[in-house]
Amino acid sequence: GLKYERSAKCCGSEIEDWCTGQDADLDRICQAGFDPRLGGQSTGRLFGRGTYFAQNFSKADLYAGSRPFGKPSGTMSVLVARVALGQAYRTLVPMNDIALPPQRPGTRDPYDAVWVRPKEDGGCVDHAEYVIYKDSQAVPMYRIRYRHDESCWCSRCRAS
Repeated sequence: GLKYERSAKCCGSEIEDWCTGQDADLDRICQAGFDPRLGGQSTGRLFGRGTYFAQNFSKADLYAGSRPFGKPSGTMSVLVARVALGQAYRTLVPMNDIALPPQRPGTRDPYDAVWVRPKEDGGCVDHAEYVIYKDSQAVPMYRIRYRHDESCWCSRCRAS
């Protein structure tokens, strides 16, 4: 099975989190950095046009490989990125049409990121997610290549 364990590190408003996509997309990110304008093109934009990061590896794994959410095959990749959240807007509901976070109360400035709360906290996603809207807010740190073996019993393999 898939064996890797890690938890998000939080240092004030900076975290290390998971990001994934198809290999060609990850190659581009490793060379040129994140581009929030391209976020969600193939899998939807529940929280607008931004770069999405998952707190849990299992969430990132769902989007990895050539067939997101499908039966995993071959070698897949995820990135670990350092993400500067700044002041994050916490949401419990989808925000499909946004291109930047909501405005901070009493100012003309938007929040720096969106922090999507999980269902267990009253939110609308299974695992916490973070969305940034500026390319300068995240740096890819390293890439992990992995594969699910035949005996894998993770939720993605069981569902396939």
